[in-house]
Amino acid sequence: MSATPFAKLKNAPILLTQSNKLNEDTKKEIERLDAKNVYIIGGEEAISNEVILQLKSMNINIERISGKDRYETSLKIANKLGKISEIAVVNGEHGLVDAVSISPVAASKNMAIILSSSSNGIKLFEKFIEENDIKTTYVIGNEKSLSNEVTDKLPGVKRLGGENRNETNAAILETFYDENIKNIFVAKNGIKSEDELVDALAVGVVAAKENSPVVVVSDQLNSKQAQLISSKSLKEITKVGGNGNENAFNQIANIFRK
Repeated sequence: MSATPFAKLKNAPILLTQSNKLNEDTKKEIERLDAKNVYIIGGEEAISNEVILQLKSMNINIERISGKDRYETSLKIANKLGKISEIAVVNGEHGLVDAVSISPVAASKNMAIILSSSSNGIKLFEKFIEENDIKTTYVIGNEKSLSNEVTDKLPGVKRLGGENRNETNAAILETFYDENIKNIFVAKNGIKSEDELVDALAVGVVAAKENSPVVVVSDQLNSKQAQLISSKSLKEITKVGGNGNENAFNQIANIFRK
């Protein structure tokens, strides 16, 4: 969930695969792109060495970026971004939807997305903050997600959060996007299963290139999201992924047509 800024930096798409074998559609896309380099995000539990062997058989250079857990992996990715002055911090246990909500913004601004543990707070990335002289921290999520006790130790804190994941998404939309938006990408918000977030993850780089937001929704559009979308001048809307949020997408489409 932290990879979008790095993918944007490398002008690379984020492709998904099974953990134990290279997904056939992903393989075909790699071949179509004539890719020479592939970055594997996560450890062997996420993507096994068997996948790496399959990729190497395609004469592709491989680099794995991983730590002992998702928190260290997010920090390893952050260190690949070069000189940065801003970070976005999300709860790595319950805030993965917040990570995909902020990912297009983070990618556009070359801002690291760092996952925070409720037990360890900011201990893991204190050194990173100091070494990079971070000036601004966007805390994504409400106080239940990341407490003030944790965030008060961060530099230049700006909290973007709401009562739920949809309102947090709306806060991001309000803060970073002006009246004219070329496109909004509509994806499931993962309320039923975190696996549903892969659609929003996959489209993050595309959204960043267009300076467009990813709006995460359930089956109904949140009132704050609706209010903000109504205030924008939209050129198009794009539904990402399969079924599960048709009503919300239709609500956005109706706003778009007005």
